[in-house]
Formats: sequence, structure tokens, C-alpha cells
Amino acid sequence: MRHLAAFALSFVLAAPFVASATPKPAPQKPAVAATCAGPRVVESSLSHAVEKRHAVGEAIAFAPGESVYALAVVENRGPGATVEMFWKRDGVVRSRVQLDVGTAKGGRTWSKHTVGKRDAGAWTVEGRSEGGSLVGALAFEVLSPAAVAAW
Repeated sequence: MRHLAAFALSFVLAAPFVASATPKPAPQKPAVAATCAGPRVVESSLSHAVEKRHAVGEAIAFAPGESVYALAVVENRGPGATVEMFWKRDGVVRSRVQLDVGTAKGGRTWSKHTVGKRDAGAWTVEGRSEGGSLVGALAFEVLSPAAVAAW
């Protein structure tokens, strides 16, 4: 279940592996136009803490009173940029945090939200570029006090 926290940053469709007697030529890398520059999340996770710029205690479920950290490794080949993280419960924005990502090749950044007793339910954290494009998303659950007690 822990692997469910590996968010929907990009969707990859993989064709089934088929063995072939003749090797295929290596695929060519497409040229990247300057207009495609902008922040891109290359790795992310949810955790109970961040130490030395790394997630500690990765999780997809949290109890009331806990802090939830959304950590993202952001690559930005264009000019300095910001990414805004939207913390949503049941699709409704509960908090927003703007993060400066500069021009990093793999800069780590994060935001934190502390959940309360009334926050039980499904949550998402969406990372969006200055233009509003989705660059990453993570999903997690806040347990009800009764669920925590039964655990």
C-alpha cells in the first residue's frame, strides 16, 4: 500500500514486452523546444517529516494532529519559477503554499499541512506551475479518530 503514495505525476502506458530476434534501433531523443521549459516534478513523496532535505517516515495515511509533508524534487530548465501546492480535501482547497523553485536541475522543496480531528477523508496535494499546469499530485487519507483508536 505504501507504493500507492507514488503519485500520479505522469501517466506512462507500457506495451507488453515482446522478444524479438532482430534488435530494434535505439529510440532518438526528441528535440526539446525552448517553449517547453518550465518546472517538472521528477520525484515526490508524502511523509511525517523532512530531514536533510529527504522524506522521513513515508506514508499514505495520517492521524489527526499529525503534520503531513509533501516533498518534491523539481527540475526547472527555464527561467526562475514558482510552484504552488494546493492541499485539497474532497476536492476543496484547504491550503495553498507558493514555493520558489528557481532554476534547479533537481532542487528539493516541500510544504507542510497539519491535519485535525475534522479533517478525516481523502486528500490530495497538487503542484501547479505559474501558468496553472499540473506538474504533480499526491493522494493520502486522514483517518478518523475512531479509525485511529481501532488501529
